[in-house]
Amino acid sequence: MLVRVVCFALMLVVPGWWKLVALLGAVFLPAAAVLLANNVDRRAPATRPPEDETVRPALPSADVIRGEVDEPGEADEPDEAEA
Repeated sequence: MLVRVVCFALMLVVPGWWKLVALLGAVFLPAAAVLLANNVDRRAPATRPPEDETVRPALPSADVIRGEVDEPGEADEPDEAEA
C-alpha cells in the first residue's frame, strides 16, 4: 500500500507524462504484488503408493448368453399366432 500511496502522491508533484507513469504504478504494482503473493502452492506434494510386487489372479472370462433383444412393447403384447 505504501507504493500505491507514493504513486498517488507523485501524481500531484510530477509534470507531464510522468503522471501517467505514476498512475500506472498505482494501478498495476499492487495488483502484481497480490498475484505474486497468492501464487504459492501450499498443498503437500503428491506421493506415489509403494510398488506392490504381489501377484494377483486375473478374473475368469464371462459366459456369453446368445439371444435376441425384444423392443419395448413387443414383450407386453401377445403374438396373434399364440392367441
